[in-house]
Amino acid sequence: MLGFGKKLIKLVTHDGSFHTDDVFACAVLTMMLGKEGKEYEIIRTRDEKIIQNGEYVFDVGGVYDKNKQI
Repeated sequence: MLGFGKKLIKLVTHDGSFHTDDVFACAVLTMMLGKEGKEYEIIRTRDEKIIQNGEYVFDVGGVYDKNKQI
């Protein structure tokens, strides 16, 4: 359960068949965030609006932006 005022961090990757790279990225991110005590949700989609609003976006879009962590 979320604490009052606490926001879920959005981890976004593609939907459909999963591959080793997105599974590995998801595992590493959830371990890192869990260790920091942060709460998150994993979203699997190809919806651009949802992808653009993710805090951590991996294995979608073909774009790398260090500042946006995508």
